[in-house]
Order: sequence, then structure tokens, then C-alpha cells
Amino acid sequence: MRKIIGYTKWAFIISFFIGGILLPQHSYAQITVEMEQQGDIYYLQGKVNGLPLKLIFDTGASNVSLSLTEALFMLKNGYLDQNDIKGVSYAQIANGDIVENTEVILKSIEIGGIAISNVKAMITQNLNAPLLLGQSAIQKLGPIQLDKNKLIIQNGKNSKSEKAGPVTAASAFSQAEKIKEAKKLAGGETPDFAKAINTINEALQNPATANDVEAWYTKGLIYSKQFDFEADKRFQVPPQTPDVNIQSEAAYNAYKTWLIADSLDVIESQNNPKRKGKLKYHNEIVKKVYANKDYLNNYGAILFQNGKAVEANKVFADVAALPETKLFKGYEKLNPNDSLFINARDNYKLTLRNVYNDVLSNGDTAKAEKIAIDANKKYPEDPTFLTLTLQHDLWAGRSEQAKTKLDKAIQMNPNSFVYYLVRANINGLTAKTRPAADADYKKALSMNPESYDITYAYGDYKKMVGDDHYEEAINVERKNPAKAKAEREQFVANYNEAINYIEKARAMKSPADPGLLDNLAKVYAKLRSYYYSIKDNANFNKYDKLMKDTRAAM
Repeated sequence: MRKIIGYTKWAFIISFFIGGILLPQHSYAQITVEMEQQGDIYYLQGKVNGLPLKLIFDTGASNVSLSLTEALFMLKNGYLDQNDIKGVSYAQIANGDIVENTEVILKSIEIGGIAISNVKAMITQNLNAPLLLGQSAIQKLGPIQLDKNKLIIQNGKNSKSEKAGPVTAASAFSQAEKIKEAKKLAGGETPDFAKAINTINEALQNPATANDVEAWYTKGLIYSKQFDFEADKRFQVPPQTPDVNIQSEAAYNAYKTWLIADSLDVIESQNNPKRKGKLKYHNEIVKKVYANKDYLNNYGAILFQNGKAVEANKVFADVAALPETKLFKGYEKLNPNDSLFINARDNYKLTLRNVYNDVLSNGDTAKAEKIAIDANKKYPEDPTFLTLTLQHDLWAGRSEQAKTKLDKAIQMNPNSFVYYLVRANINGLTAKTRPAADADYKKALSMNPESYDITYAYGDYKKMVGDDHYEEAINVERKNPAKAKAEREQFVANYNEAINYIEKARAMKSPADPGLLDNLAKVYAKLRSYYYSIKDNANFNKYDKLMKDTRAAM
């Protein structure tokens, strides 16, 4: 039951006529909040956007301050959303330092029954930073007085009761009944799971039970019962086939819902002296999630098959992170190297690439680049996402930045042929940097000699080097015939190497890639023209035939 502040006689009359029972009220003039003293630090209980938290009362802090850990939990569980984030800002902390933070607006903070709204707060980039109740909230509370470990708030003008009227015992009782009704709807021989979920959602939308552990546990239990109902179809007479799609979705929804329930259970066990730190639902939740964990990846696959790459990507991210959640901390049965989690990580990367492609195809290059950068930070050992970030660097003309990234990546992963190949491709783009590319191509080939991509890329590179020599021969022909002759010889030598590697790549893939065949035909055509110009009929006929045969194969 919750206490209310300063209700009016009209609220009393209305409450009387609708059958509500008003709870005891605080004095409107003064509210006293007991704080817990630990040395020179004072803690007090409060709610931030409805989430019960313990805050440090800090008059020296400019703003309310959240750690990155708390902020991520609130974002993940709906206590914060993207619209609350206002951008980067700067704040002064208690010791006078100026730090860069992420600015957010908290919809509500409740202290001692007084609710204040639209409070400016800062998310620090520290996972373990304390939760501070700073001046951005203190000033909204109105006049205050400190008496040892007591915070005395002189008025309650910002209280919830002034805006929303009194909370009644009848209301809280009604929501408790909804929880019971939801459980009943999900039970029996003919359960109505859809109606049960709607009913429990009504309870969760009501302030009286929005953060109630039992309500959240019950919602997860409904999904779990839906899973079991499908599984039990195998034992019916006659036996029926369970709907794996329903089971997979139910298993995932139960897991996500129970994560919230478990977090609330932890908070309540710490804040309720009667609980003495004991968790009420934790062991049962862990047992049930673990039992159905193999269905979680399947739900992501179903979403992906239905063209929902974004939703599928989120599911795979959740499954991959499951061993790291507080829910399974210290749970010996859960092995992070289990194929379930390896597959989840692989599927996460696969679907993220699809999300990236979709965003890029819609023309949002900036968002696509951010996806690539974030993914590269998360998986620095995976060349896929680094390659995507390099692609954006090259599009933006940041070739030197791209090569710097590659140099660092090669230092960290000296056995990755992909990085050598990508750096070779970048250096191979201009005549000035092409000589540096040769060593990287050879290094990549030595590490993976049967790679189609490396073999073809090196052949194409040799063609470009040959073209450089051909152009130089034309440029110096009149002034330096001897050099022109040497350049033509280098042109022929590099073109023959190009033929060697491109033909080798051609043999690696069947049917041959039309782009490769077109490129190869152009090599033969240029050699044919060269030999025609120097009246070498034998070589002219040789490359003429090769050119025609290659084009015929296209």
C-alpha cells in the first residue's frame, strides 16, 4: 500500500462514492525522509522512472547522475527509451571536475512520496559510478532541511497526488486480482493465453503493480505455460505435433520477461528488510529458461526467414549475451562455448550484415557506417565489419585513415589473410601506391593459396600494373625510346602474370564469373593489339583466338 500526500476534500468525497479506501496521508507542510548514513555519504530510497533505486544525496553534484550500468539496464527494460536521450553534455561533479556525459531527461523521480518530473540527468561513461541525486532534482523538491540523517522537505507541491488524485487500496487490490485472473486464464485444459497476456499487461500498465515482481514473474509464467501446452500435444490421444514456431516465440518472450522479473526480485530483496537478501523467484526462473534455451535461436531464425532481419538480429544478440546476464551468473551448467551461443553469435553477425545492407540500400549511409563501426568495436577479430568501415572510409576519401586502421588490425591479427588482401586492394587503387600492394598480395596468397578472391584480385592487380607500364611507354616514346622499350617489356611481363592468376581463379569456380571472363578477354584483346602494332603475327593470332574463345564462354 502506498502513502499519499495532501489530498483535497473533493478527492475524499469522490473516493468515498466510488468505494475507494484512502490511505494515510503525510502532512502537506513537511515530509521527513530517513537516510542511511555510511561515513560521510547519505543514501535514500527512491524511484527513477518507476524503478526502485538507492540514491546518494549529493548537494555538490550539478545533476542527477546514472552509471552506464544502470542506464543500460533501464534502456533494455523500458525504464528509458531513445527519446529520453538528448545528446552529449558536460557536468560538474562533486569534486569540481568537468566531465563529458550523455544527457537524458528522466520522466519522474519519486522521493518520500513526492514525484518530480522531467528531471535533467547525466549518464557517466563509467560502469560502476554511483547514482547521485544532484541539484537538478533537489531544487525541484522545493525547500529542504538536513537534520543529521533526516532529509526534511518543506512542502509537497510536486507530489503525484496533486496531479493524479489519491491512490486507493481498492485500486491496488483490483490489480492483484488481475494477476490472479491472468494465472487462471493460462491454466486448465483450455487455456486462453492471448487473453491471459492482455490481462497481465493491464496490471503492468497500472502504477500500483507496474514494478511488481509477481506481476512480471506471472507474465513470464504465462509464456512458459504456452510453451508447455504445445509440448504436451505429443502426449495427447491421438498425439499431435507441437507448433515449434509458437514454442520458440513463447520461450523467448518468457526469457525476456523473466529477466525483468529477476532484476526486480534482486532490488526488492535488497530493499525489503524482511527478505534479508533472499530471492523469491530466481532459482525457478533460471531452471525454466535453461530448460528451454535451445528454442531461443530458432525464434531468431523464424523472424529472419520472414524477412524481419532487425528483429532477428535483436533475438540473436540476446541469446549470445545470455551467459553474461546476471540471471546466469555462477550457473555452472551454462557453458558460453556451447554450440547454442556460438551459433547465436554467428547468426547475430549474419543478420547484422543484412540489417546493414538494408540500411545502405535505403540511402542512409551515415546510419550504415555507424552500424559497421559499432559492430567492429564489438567484434574486432572479425574482418567483415572492419572491411565495411574501410569501405566507408574509401567512399569518403579517407584512404590514409583506412590504411592506418588496417596497419593496426594486422598488428593485432598477423595471421589474418583478409587484412593483407584488403590493404593490398586499397594500395592497388592508384599507380603511386601500387608497389606497396604487391607484398601484401603475396603475403595473403602464401597464407591461403587456394583462395579464389585473392588469386583473382592479384591477377587484376597485375593487369593494372601492366597498364601503368603501357601508359608510361607511350609517354616517353619520343624522348627516351630505350626506356619506352623497357616499359613495354614490363607491360607484357605483368600482363602474362595477370593471365596466369586470372586463369587460375577461373578454374576454381564453375561456372566462371562473367565479370572475370570479361576482364580476361580485355587482357587478351590488349595483348592482341600490342602484337598487331609491332607486326608479330604469331602472337597476334594467339591472343586473337584466346580473346574470341573467352568471349564465347561468357
